Amino acid sequence: MTDHVYRKFSNHIEAIQALLQQDATFREICADYEEMCTWLDDYCCSQDRPSKECNHARELIRNLENDIKKALRDARF
Repeated sequence: MTDHVYRKFSNHIEAIQALLQQDATFREICADYEEMCTWLDDYCCSQDRPSKECNHARELIRNLENDIKKALRDARF
């Protein structure tokens, strides 16, 4: 469920695991991140889809990455 999160933030795996256990909002952000990354991989990369849709997904992914970074920074593990 968190493969993309762990890959992107590989230096923070222990903190991610702790936050996933403690924080429902963080779990939701990570789930959304996984879903968007998987969608982008499957939908945009493997098929010829309009770049507008894929660009929107990339923007959402960047926003979720920022939310994950903020949560990790605020948690101070």
